[in-house]
Amino acid sequence: MRANKRRPRRLHAALKAVGGDGADGARRAIKFVVAFTVVGAALWGTWIGVCKLRDLWIEQCVVTDVKSQVSVSATAHISEDIVREWFGLTNGCNLALIDFGAIRKRVLKDYPIVKDLSVTRHLPNRLEVALLEREPVARVNLKRTTVKRNGRDIAFATWDVVDIDGVVFDSSKKDTQTLPVIIDSSPSAPRGGRLEGHALSALRFIEIANRENLPYLQNPEISISNAVNMMVTLRNYSHVQIQWRMLDDPSDPAQPTLTKTLVEINKAINENLNAERGTYIVVEPGRFSHLPNEGGSFQ
Repeated sequence: MRANKRRPRRLHAALKAVGGDGADGARRAIKFVVAFTVVGAALWGTWIGVCKLRDLWIEQCVVTDVKSQVSVSATAHISEDIVREWFGLTNGCNLALIDFGAIRKRVLKDYPIVKDLSVTRHLPNRLEVALLEREPVARVNLKRTTVKRNGRDIAFATWDVVDIDGVVFDSSKKDTQTLPVIIDSSPSAPRGGRLEGHALSALRFIEIANRENLPYLQNPEISISNAVNMMVTLRNYSHVQIQWRMLDDPSDPAQPTLTKTLVEINKAINENLNAERGTYIVVEPGRFSHLPNEGGSFQ
């Protein structure tokens, strides 16, 4: 009974809250309910309309002819089919439902040979994918393997390669066999990693020789196993021995001095082509000495 008595009081309080007592309060309450219902219905209708428009838009993003609607710039190592497989680009796929950003990030991590990957959408259902492949400038990470063939052990040597930015990757290009070589007692960096320390210094030597067009210093074999200096074997079997303190300074002021020294060594080799092969020793910035195989020296 007490509960029933409380109900009129609650209703009376609600009517009073929306505008007063009696008939006026009731009318105002009814208007409030009607307004609330209309607004709610309008919002719900708007939401339904937005969902239908979204569904209609998604339907327009379906690829029906992947070869004509998706353009892929393939490279020497990565075919168009591989790129389409990365993104799941097939007839019937929906471009609006593919997370291109996440896939791009994964590809750049898993395939170090890919330097950059751009995706351009032309709404609603056309796409362009462009690849930029790393260009190898030197070989690193010598790996020796042995297999048995016809009862005999056959030795194979394989290499990773590195680009001008120092990123290590795998390359199947045949012309990599003519690239300069950086030899270390242990792997310089894993695939996808970057060269550091002495390995990066050796890459700097190769970069300067190519940039300054120093033919006698190009395509060398560089050993970085010695803790004191870098030993460079040139194509004419002369050597350039450079202390690490000349190479480990990456600052801009140090680079012109190193470049000038290598230019002078290239010039000295050119002027003494008929002389005995020997070793060019660089112990301080801007100065070097030459030790022929049979003794003697000049500066």
